[in-house]
Amino acid sequence: MHKISIIPRTMGALGFTMQLPVEDRSLQSKPELEDRLAVLLGGRAAEELVFDEITTGAHNDIERATQIARHMVWEYGMSERLGPLSFVGPDGGRQLRTPDPFFGRSAPVSEATAEILDAEVSALVRSAYTRARDLLRTHRDGLTRLAVKLRTRETLEGEELKQALADAVGPQAAAEAVAGHGR
Repeated sequence: MHKISIIPRTMGALGFTMQLPVEDRSLQSKPELEDRLAVLLGGRAAEELVFDEITTGAHNDIERATQIARHMVWEYGMSERLGPLSFVGPDGGRQLRTPDPFFGRSAPVSEATAEILDAEVSALVRSAYTRARDLLRTHRDGLTRLAVKLRTRETLEGEELKQALADAVGPQAAAEAVAGHGR
């Protein structure tokens, strides 16, 4: 994590977290992608935990998490149930027999396989959401301290962010969050 802000920047964005790649990479492991899903769903999980309701505020994060999960299942063979298979055609379109509302293509994947693909994507996203919610519950006091600091400072980055995270969740968890290894 590089920067957190509660200052509204664009229409609908009431704040943001910025993550920079630790290094230039062309490969990502399944655990790294699962970490990204949990981070993306953290805002929605925090709304539920803190306010006991959800809003439209996390819609872009949910969309991005769903897209990553789709790539994991459809393209990267990261589904235990389907194994190391890709369901993307040579033109990059998803291979379905009936037109897919998300991808608009039709090709040779059965309806039964399409249902499994959908279930696997859903399982990845739901698991990441549960993980984010559980981590926030575990570190609820730290979440509150971080929120207070953000209300005072509005934006945290660099060393100040590292210290705020260390104060919120402890030095080891903060180092992992900054490094991008939130397991």
